[in-house]
Order: sequence, then C-alpha cells, then structure tokens
Amino acid sequence: MERHVWIKPPMGTLKCNIDAACYSDLNRFCVAACVRDARGRFVKAYARGFEGRPSGSGSFGCNGSSTMDKERTHDKHSD
Repeated sequence: MERHVWIKPPMGTLKCNIDAACYSDLNRFCVAACVRDARGRFVKAYARGFEGRPSGSGSFGCNGSSTMDKERTHDKHSD
C-alpha cells in the first residue's frame, strides 16, 4: 500500500488539499478542501455533497465508487 505524507508549502504560501468521492450507485458525489499555511496550521475547510455526476466525470474517475486527491500550493500574496 502506498503511503502519503503531507508536505508543508514554502513560507509565505498556502497549500490547498482537495479530495473528491463518487458514489455512482447512489448518483452522488462529494468534494472537500482543506487549506493550511506554511507551518501546517489550519486556515479554512470546505465540504459539499451533490446529486448526479460531475461534468467531465470520465476523467474525474466516476466510473464507480472512487476518490481523487490533489494538492495545490498558492502564494498568499499573489492575489
């Protein structure tokens, strides 16, 4: 089994980890995000469930029950 380890973003940036889960048999999908700073401190989170399938769900991995993890690092001074 592959082990995932969270890596802090560089100082002055934020990291947003996102996850999604598809439940084709229930015709539902969920998305969630968690933002942390360069010290690993919690900043903000978001989670929501939806009915149906996401648009472009073939590349999203919604052919059956599945999850997807992504990370994005953002310079908090660039906006």
